[in-house]
Amino acid sequence: MQRDTNSSDRIGRRKYLALSAAAAVGLAGCSGSEGGATGTDEDTPTDTAEPTATSTATPTATATPTATASESTVDTSSPAATSETLYEVLYGDDDIEGANALYHPESPAPPIKAENFEAYGGVEALDTNILSTEVVRQNGPRATVYVEVEYSSPAGTAEVTDYVYLRKQDDQWLINVWLPQTSRQRTAKEKVEEFYSVLYDDNDIEAANELYHPESDAPEITAEDFEPYGGLESLEASVESTEVVSDENERAEVHAEIEYTSPAGSTTNTDWLFLRLRGGAWFVDRWVPESVRDSGTATATSTPTSDG
Repeated sequence: MQRDTNSSDRIGRRKYLALSAAAAVGLAGCSGSEGGATGTDEDTPTDTAEPTATSTATPTATATPTATASESTVDTSSPAATSETLYEVLYGDDDIEGANALYHPESPAPPIKAENFEAYGGVEALDTNILSTEVVRQNGPRATVYVEVEYSSPAGTAEVTDYVYLRKQDDQWLINVWLPQTSRQRTAKEKVEEFYSVLYDDNDIEAANELYHPESDAPEITAEDFEPYGGLESLEASVESTEVVSDENERAEVHAEIEYTSPAGSTTNTDWLFLRLRGGAWFVDRWVPESVRDSGTATATSTPTSDG
């Protein structure tokens, strides 16, 4: 059975779960990677982060609807211009208030704060060099921009690709969600952990299905999938580790080491999860447990299995 992509209730509940998963503000450390798909008009809040020697990140923000005075020229005339202005104001001028002023008044993202940069010696200790900007999508008053940027900190430098989701207000393009690469990769891992927690800790099949992207072609998880193991309540799953092995074009592939426990015993498998961004929030696109791969199943499904 294909996933119901026409139910506004299901999509709305998925968005609620995405919001609760991504709303926390925090700094990211070493990064992984993330991946690509189509975006929608739904933008959701993301985390903050900043660069390290091996990876990078940046803070998210929200705030006032119009830009304030800054040393840099504030240009919000196009999606690319606003994206570049964000880095110039925040990292060139060290102007947190000015960066917050670039956000759409209805942005769900939390404001940038000075505390976000304390671990790196303050925002003045960080610098960026924009290598390129690409408007990958522009539909009416919404746009998505990829920013290839080099971050420099006392720990070193790193080149990454950040995503900026924008909304137009009058004649200004303002930021709705800023999704730095390190934050993307961290939240991709968190989405995987949430998926296993909802399914195996909460035994909530409906909620697990709602973590799927509305355009996923994976079949829905059903109670019958667990009958060979005595039912879902007879199974436990512990996430031992996660690794983002690819992060490109708003899609990510995450490999998760999972210890499954059933009445028959325990086993540790490497499951694959493919994620898609939807307006800045991660959703599961496909779940490919190791036991499904070993069984020779032709196509990846969302059906969980454990060899234990």
